[in-house]
Amino acid sequence: MIGHDAPVPWKARGWARQSVTCHLVADTIEELHEAAANLGLKREWYQATSYPHYDLMGTRLIERACRLYPLVQGRELIVMVKRCQEDGAR
Repeated sequence: MIGHDAPVPWKARGWARQSVTCHLVADTIEELHEAAANLGLKREWYQATSYPHYDLMGTRLIERACRLYPLVQGRELIVMVKRCQEDGAR
């Protein structure tokens, strides 16, 4: 399963305007990379230091992700992240 968490307002240091961000997550690393490629994200943007995910930045990208993948929250999000971490450890 592939999904995204809830979009939130975000403003980086030095940026003139506020943007929106959320995270692309999946049950497996392979699914995560495939979904990211489908959204046009570069593999080098993959982040695994805290948990396996891709940052989704900007309204257009997030709207596209919302059309393609479900919103995941709470326990469902935690379970997905845990599965993906375990998949990456193999």
